[in-house]
Amino acid sequence: MYARMMLNIEKEQKEVFNLESGCPVCKYMHGSKTVAADGNFQLSRYSRANERSKDITYQGQEEVDRYWVKPENVVLYNETANEGCSNFQALNKKGGIKRHLDQTGVFACTCGHGYPLVAMDMTTPGETFEYILSCLKQVVQMPHYGTNIRICYDVGCKLRTSLEKTESLACVKNVPIAVGIFHILNHSPACQLTCHPRVNTGWGLRDGEHLERMWSNLSGFISMTRSMSSSNRRLTLSTALEFYAQQKIDAIGM
Repeated sequence: MYARMMLNIEKEQKEVFNLESGCPVCKYMHGSKTVAADGNFQLSRYSRANERSKDITYQGQEEVDRYWVKPENVVLYNETANEGCSNFQALNKKGGIKRHLDQTGVFACTCGHGYPLVAMDMTTPGETFEYILSCLKQVVQMPHYGTNIRICYDVGCKLRTSLEKTESLACVKNVPIAVGIFHILNHSPACQLTCHPRVNTGWGLRDGEHLERMWSNLSGFISMTRSMSSSNRRLTLSTALEFYAQQKIDAIGM
């Protein structure tokens, strides 16, 4: 209850002093803004026989859900990833059946400065296009981003066709796409030439691994949230994301 109270107090303070949520650097940036995406299967949650918390509505729940994909923004996409290099098969991994898990992990996006933008619970054994497309749909609706973005994703070489086939994201089907410099090494040479941020213009010195830093920061919550109820897990992760976002704001210019 304390965490819910603090989130709502912060919301009230922002409204009173007319403060905006989001990355303050992106707000004043010119040119396209980087959006990095990645999934984390360590932040999973065990299924519970009597999950009653899903039916409970708390006052101020919208503030807890602020970072999470809204139900109306979920994009259903069932096609396989056939484009791009064959070395990296993250989007085609099916994994084993995980009936003991209610949520298999968390997928998220940050801006180019590491500020968390949106998150989504994963419920499948492997990553699917549904997560990246749903998160991008919500990012496109944010006032400081819209269609003026460039995407950095571990499997970015396989993303273009799915953007073209998704009507709600056709507006960003031609945006620049890259792969983070850590993951690009596992892609084919041809893919590295088209998706390496160091050999393509406009990316500067960004490494695209903003999510890896965020997952490292959230690693202390893995065991803590694994046996929580669904609502308490989301509350805990929302509080952690809010604290991480504030850390990123505090470190601007350092």
